[in-house]
Amino acid sequence: MRRYAVLVDVGYLLAGGGQAAVGTGDRNELQVDYPGLLGWLRQQAQARYVDGELLRIYWFDASPNQVPSSEHITVDEQPDTKLRLGRLTFRGQKGVDALLLSDITELARNRAVSDMVLVAGDGDHVVAVEQTQALGVRVELWTVQSDGSPASSDLRRAADRHRELSIEEFGQFFARVPLPPAIRPRARLDNGRSSRRPAVRREQTQVAAQDARDCGQRFAIQWLSMATASQIAMIQSNERPFLPQIVDGHLLRYAQDDLSLPSGSELSQEARVELRVGFWDGFSEHRRPGTQPSTASSGASIAEMPI
Repeated sequence: MRRYAVLVDVGYLLAGGGQAAVGTGDRNELQVDYPGLLGWLRQQAQARYVDGELLRIYWFDASPNQVPSSEHITVDEQPDTKLRLGRLTFRGQKGVDALLLSDITELARNRAVSDMVLVAGDGDHVVAVEQTQALGVRVELWTVQSDGSPASSDLRRAADRHRELSIEEFGQFFARVPLPPAIRPRARLDNGRSSRRPAVRREQTQVAAQDARDCGQRFAIQWLSMATASQIAMIQSNERPFLPQIVDGHLLRYAQDDLSLPSGSELSQEARVELRVGFWDGFSEHRRPGTQPSTASSGASIAEMPI
């Protein structure tokens, strides 16, 4: 019986799938049904190799200090799934490509499989594909259908076969993180504006980097005034500039009003980065060692919202 494995470059799959399905590839703004997505990949592979046996799905991702997140734990609990983590830094993923290269060639060298499905789009994986083929294993490439950032043509040519996954096939596993009402922005002293426009997020809007940072700092100060000790500890367990998903969602909602973004728009990727940097600046400046967070609240309290 033929045996096959599925190797997934998670950063590529979620960025491409999220952008195609809901208009964003930002992890902080994505809600992914991981059991559903993994089950769908398993079914697709089984349909492709009807006379074969799945060894397992290898899930290549990254996290700060290689500590698995709750999403990673969910993935690792799925049947026939192996989580492989590199290190996530401010400059991107470190070690993920090396892990994939090591695993794919070891599987081939040990004759563990005769076929592999590689879900990826980065041209850096060409070497892994060619080394695996040299060891007698066939490699089929699956890429996400995308008009914005198509998969590497070198990678497509290197693979034995290529399948393009349309968003109609797996888009149901992606959604945007819901942004419930959070802290209302304080009136700006310079012009006194206060907006309550709904955050309909479609077209991207660029704002000055300093404005985004200032907004992030204002949010951090108000957040600290209402956060519990456990919530503060959760923030501190993250590596700057990363934030827990729910806090990041509140921050983006706050910025929508505080910066008076036009209805039907959202901050550009660059502005969102500056917004998070500003949050950390405000958090670091106003969260002093040994101080206890206040339980007072004003308006909609995020202290009662789980992180």
